[in-house]
Amino acid sequence: MTELEFSRVYTSTELNLLGFSSNALTDLIRNKKITRVQRGFYALRREDDLLTIIQMFPEGILCLESAMYYHGYLSEIPEIWPIAVGKNNNRNKYSHSTLPLKAYFRDDKYIRLGVMRGEYKDNLCYVYNKERLICDCIRRKDLLSEATYRCAMQKYAADPDKDLERLMEYARELRIEKKVKLLVDSFL
Repeated sequence: MTELEFSRVYTSTELNLLGFSSNALTDLIRNKKITRVQRGFYALRREDDLLTIIQMFPEGILCLESAMYYHGYLSEIPEIWPIAVGKNNNRNKYSHSTLPLKAYFRDDKYIRLGVMRGEYKDNLCYVYNKERLICDCIRRKDLLSEATYRCAMQKYAADPDKDLERLMEYARELRIEKKVKLLVDSFL
């Protein structure tokens, strides 16, 4: 049997290929040497929920608080990690009690708008860029606490890498141009 990496999520198929039978997995779980994250997913140690989510749901796009945290707009770790997925995905796949995950099922027309490839602890991930994040914060203000919303707006206003042209382009595409224009006028 092979040595397993810490903080990596393995599928049961991967573990079988590495020489771990179903009985061996059961024994490892019983002896608390491996943790069952969700049916078919296992980890030696789960210290970072965001890393686990990225590994388990590589198709997910970090959005709202997850994207804020990724871009450095939040200093504290969110209680729930939101991701965006296509509306045609199986909803049961994203609902379980072991991870603080919230999946938002988005229309295929808008889901790819503003997606960038990123890296989190040596793992590839998809995340909305800063401008799409701000548009989502404005569109979904009711899903955020007032403090989180305010923090995101202040951090974006102070961000030297912000792209106001791209922000307005996304606002037009998402039909929130007036709201975004008011926001931009307030911090210019």
